[in-house]
Amino acid sequence: MRSTAWLTTHSVHQVALLIARGADAAAASSRGLSALHVAASLGHAHLFAPLVAAGADINQPDTAVYDDADGKRTPLMYAAHYGCVAGMSVLSELSNDALYVA
Repeated sequence: MRSTAWLTTHSVHQVALLIARGADAAAASSRGLSALHVAASLGHAHLFAPLVAAGADINQPDTAVYDDADGKRTPLMYAAHYGCVAGMSVLSELSNDALYVA
């Protein structure tokens, strides 16, 4: 699968099954939105660990253009913007390197 539409299935088990059957956890939309971006914007912090384990990039910036930015928002920035405090914590714990925030 090349889109992040499969992420609307919120169950960790279902996400794991989709990944096992070939869903690309690192895939991004035409706007650069990855499954992690979408999960962060929806507050689904419980999906971060299986997505990262399957190859999703914690520091992947999007490519969208916003009124207040030039399209360099990472999943951490989405979690912060949408008030997903648990997601911010999980991303910090999962990161092996410094998280990109600016």
